[in-house]
Amino acid sequence: MNKKIPILITGMICIFSISTYEIKADIINDTGIIIQSEACTLNGCSVGTYGEGYEGGGYVEFIDEIGDSMTAAFDIEAGLHTLRFRYSQGEYGTNTLSLYINSKFVKQLEFDYTGDWDVSWSDVYVQFADLPEGELSVELRYAEGDGNVDIDYIQCSENGIVAVDGSLYEEFDNRSTVFTSHDGYFDFVVGRDPHLCAHITDYNVSSENVFINNTVEGLRVTSTEIDLSGQNNIHSVTYGGSSLPELCIMGSFSDCSEMEAFTVLPELSDQWRQSYFDNTSTPCECRTSVTASFENCISLKKVDLPACFPSYYTDWGSKIGAYTFKNCSSLPEITLDGYWTIGEGAFVGCTVLDSVILTKEITSIGEYAFGYTENEDGTISRYDGITIYGVPKTAAEAYALENNIPFVSIDVDGDANCDGEFGIADLVFMNGYMLKNNGNVMNSQGADNADYTGDGILNSFDIIKMRSSLIELN
Repeated sequence: MNKKIPILITGMICIFSISTYEIKADIINDTGIIIQSEACTLNGCSVGTYGEGYEGGGYVEFIDEIGDSMTAAFDIEAGLHTLRFRYSQGEYGTNTLSLYINSKFVKQLEFDYTGDWDVSWSDVYVQFADLPEGELSVELRYAEGDGNVDIDYIQCSENGIVAVDGSLYEEFDNRSTVFTSHDGYFDFVVGRDPHLCAHITDYNVSSENVFINNTVEGLRVTSTEIDLSGQNNIHSVTYGGSSLPELCIMGSFSDCSEMEAFTVLPELSDQWRQSYFDNTSTPCECRTSVTASFENCISLKKVDLPACFPSYYTDWGSKIGAYTFKNCSSLPEITLDGYWTIGEGAFVGCTVLDSVILTKEITSIGEYAFGYTENEDGTISRYDGITIYGVPKTAAEAYALENNIPFVSIDVDGDANCDGEFGIADLVFMNGYMLKNNGNVMNSQGADNADYTGDGILNSFDIIKMRSSLIELN
């Protein structure tokens, strides 16, 4: 039997109306209020009693009937609440049911395979940050695209998750609880920001390719403080995941002399690039802070960081800390797209770094960030061969001028690959990009340049106009 761990989905919703149901909770205790499914208001659903392990007088069966629903009502105080749905799901894969709060659709809840129907049970958790005082109507509905699930009960708890398995979740109290994840990969601390989140403190596996997901045991990872310094068996470090991140990477990977690649949330860049095909010019919101030390990672050849566009362009921007990539002497290029602050000496000692591409949104660049190396006596010297590609009258050009570094404008119509020129290479690049060739990664400035028709959309009309312009130029 392969039971899944609970899933936590954090979010905030607005409540527009309150419906009244004559339902009373049959269990009230210090872990919250539980309403058995058979005590809910049912529309089309039936109560089943086959199997074992369910509580109360039975469970509600959702079986292939669109429009079937069950509704429970809770009398709550205002504030943070967590809903728990105890369920059984005997079909391989994941089925969904649609969740409505006070008659407003929230989302499709995912119910993973639990094993045999009505014998194996698991839980799905949903947390709401700010619910109003009064009666809370919770409805599960079998809508178009949903699947078969049996529901044992619904529980509403205040101030965070309440779990039956104390070894998995204990009382969460401002990062005071430390425990090891289900798969044994991580140690992490639980806190709120204001939602429940995880701060990873240790990575417990010896691996050549370190992978850190943006969730652990259903909790969103908002920060890591891992020390893997000096581990020469590490070839790559990747932070991955599909949700929009607010990620703070601390700790140390220094002196990992065989590390060749450091990547943060590559899926996010894919989402951002896809937005141009969805007729929108608003990139994904993303805030990332990288202050972990990569000093003396002398084999590091590739650093991929996501395009970062915060909701508020103030202190919420993304950051590379001071001396973060000091003496990464094999790193040939770096591209930073979006609202990044680059700290003092961030890339000092990266003596083969000859190409730095910075979009117009770069907010500030600290002293000695690019083009410098530290001497044995501790003094700082400029090295030759580096070029900064950026947008005129931005932090990129200002830094280049102040430090006597060659500067190439990438604010050029048609310059999709941001090499400072419009030519055949851009047409080839655009063709590959439109065919979703993963090797053609376009940043925000390249997308602006490639929008040759000026309609805010990247499509074949831009390619046609680019081709015509190139013919005229030649």
